[in-house]
Amino acid sequence: MAHEEHRLVPDRFVYVCIATKFGDVNVVPLLHLGVERAAEIVILCGSASMELSKGPAFTDAIAPAHRLRQFFANKLPGIPVIIDNQNPERFEAWKPVAERLAKRSDPIVLNVAGGRRTVSLAVSSYLRGAGADFREVLTTQNPVETLVVCAEEGSVHTHKLPRTAGLSIEDHFLLAGYRRKPKRTDLLMAEFAKQNAGKANRIGNSLLVRRGPGWDWRPAARKALGATMAAYSKVEGVCSDRIWEIDNRNDRSRLKQPIGLGRAPEGGAELFDAEGECQVFNGAAFRGLCEALYAGGRWLEDFIHGLLQEALRDKLVEGAVLMFAGETIAAAESDQALHEADIAIWKSDQLHLVEVKCYTSKKGLIKSIGDLERFKAKLATGPSNAWIVAPFVAENEVSDARERGTAGGITVLAGPNAVSRLIQQVKQLP
Repeated sequence: MAHEEHRLVPDRFVYVCIATKFGDVNVVPLLHLGVERAAEIVILCGSASMELSKGPAFTDAIAPAHRLRQFFANKLPGIPVIIDNQNPERFEAWKPVAERLAKRSDPIVLNVAGGRRTVSLAVSSYLRGAGADFREVLTTQNPVETLVVCAEEGSVHTHKLPRTAGLSIEDHFLLAGYRRKPKRTDLLMAEFAKQNAGKANRIGNSLLVRRGPGWDWRPAARKALGATMAAYSKVEGVCSDRIWEIDNRNDRSRLKQPIGLGRAPEGGAELFDAEGECQVFNGAAFRGLCEALYAGGRWLEDFIHGLLQEALRDKLVEGAVLMFAGETIAAAESDQALHEADIAIWKSDQLHLVEVKCYTSKKGLIKSIGDLERFKAKLATGPSNAWIVAPFVAENEVSDARERGTAGGITVLAGPNAVSRLIQQVKQLP
């Protein structure tokens, strides 16, 4: 096996890839091959001109090629990186590109994934016609692995490379043209959650009770939560600069006038204990932006994130990275916000997304599904999973939403066991 690998993966090679919107497929095979073996990196760009600044050619080829070159330059300093471009529709246009590659003294490793199929077919065909020493690599998914394919003397040899390295979740965002960009409220909420460590668990345990391997609602939990969300809606509806005042000394936002919440329904659970600044269910008010946002659902994101952290320590999901976004993902170049991700799970070079809904309507669920579909299409490649978790929405209230979600590749989990089912499904990730 070692001899076969040595023959199929040379000690030194020129790595050739085709720029595509999802740059992971360009980078991961090189990581598996061994970056130290790359003598040069050539990025093929399917555009007749590199001067375009908009349109499909720019979005799908030019911008990804520039991002890829910058990525390689930052991560692999000292390895020459060039971009070679031609019209992706013209098969014969790639002949001079292949001829230039064939003149290299080192063997060629051609990554056939990404870009227009015409490009990989043309370059492969012309390299073969020129008698070049080259191999093709491609990636499988679920899990992501790299296969090396080499045709010799009328036979085809394949070899699966071991997973020796992988991308980080930040690299994944960067290669897709996005980055984590926390808003001011994201930073405020992160600090609030840090200062109130353990509050999410207290809230969760006041509303949910374990029943064997699953959960159940405590008496009147949904009524209590509904009262909180109704009050939060009042705050959310008037969130504007006229309502909030900023204390620059401690970087906190406060309501200029408190908004009363009324009292909890009979048997309702308290969301905030005596240590909190806001006693949600004793007739007090939201006095700060963070208290309002926390009661409006951030506590549930914290609660589920903590349970997932505990679950991900299990050997079944070894190597998984859990990112509690609770922050905005934005375009790297324009800074335009794309979406606020609740929880992202990065495992085996695959991005999986979790959207947490505290207490929502059918209409709200449908909207969340649409938002998550768009977010998934922008950032997730391959067989990535996406979940909407709504533990305080009854199963019989989500049938339409579940059907819509399934059509878009999104699993809707509702009812008190939604969290335990999420954890179970996360543990089964490849």
